[in-house]
Formats: sequence, structure tokens, C-alpha cells
Amino acid sequence: MASGRNHGRHSSGGKVGSPLDGIYVIRTTIPEKTLDAAGVVTAYKNLVHVERDFRTIKVDHLDLRPIYHRLEGRVRGHVFIVMLAAYLTRHLPPDPGPVDVHRPDPA
Repeated sequence: MASGRNHGRHSSGGKVGSPLDGIYVIRTTIPEKTLDAAGVVTAYKNLVHVERDFRTIKVDHLDLRPIYHRLEGRVRGHVFIVMLAAYLTRHLPPDPGPVDVHRPDPA
């Protein structure tokens, strides 16, 4: 059974509105000893990063289009490569500078 916990209230910025403005409820099945209320709220707020990554995958940089693979292994491989590209796009600096591809000769 899911346990409902709520946490947090946002200021309405001085606007007059509903007394429930700024209150939200997040329901989770994760036990409170595993993730406290503040952790649940933080995890929920971090979903914005996941949404950004999916938007990047679909539209911006990676151009994930419908694929016509029929075999499960090929579909999984395609999605893996796209997710790896999304990870690298997010974690590598935008301009890493010049890359020296020459290796010194082993002595």
C-alpha cells in the first residue's frame, strides 16, 4: 500500500489566492526509513533533469527517431547508444578544447 506524505509550501509572493496555493502532495511507495520526506521532494524536483534529457534525446541534439528494428537486441542496443550519448552530452563540457590524439612512442 502506498503511503502519502506531503512536504513544503511555496510562498504566493504576496498575491491573494486560494489558501491551498503552493501546497502539493507527493505520494510514494518508498518507505520513509529509505527516503525521508525532504528526499522525496528533492527526487521529485530533480525530474526536471530527466525531462530535459528526454527532450534532448528526442529533439535537440541526438535526434532519436522512430526505429524499424524488429529484434529485441537491436532495439535495446539502439536505445542504449542513444542513452549513452545523452549521458555524455550532459556530463562532458560543451567545449573541451583541443584534443591531442598523438600518443608518445612507448620506450
